[in-house]
Amino acid sequence: MTTPATERALLESLIVENEDLEKLESKLAQFNIFEAIGVVRQELRHSNFLAFLLNPSENHRLDDIFLKRFLKRVLLELEFRLKAI
Repeated sequence: MTTPATERALLESLIVENEDLEKLESKLAQFNIFEAIGVVRQELRHSNFLAFLLNPSENHRLDDIFLKRFLKRVLLELEFRLKAI
């Protein structure tokens, strides 16, 4: 069983000077289109919007560009994370 001092030290090591946490915080501070249009807490609208963008047959005139870039980004991120293991 860990002592309160050990638990505190572990918690501080997770938060203080944590590069991953700093990256996450910087991303959270970036522009959010859903916040800008006032629909931050409307998940169904988010899902519908993403489905619209990911569907090459929709009339957004992006064809499959958005879908391909999204999948490429996901695969690159997965590859990066697998290499880190």
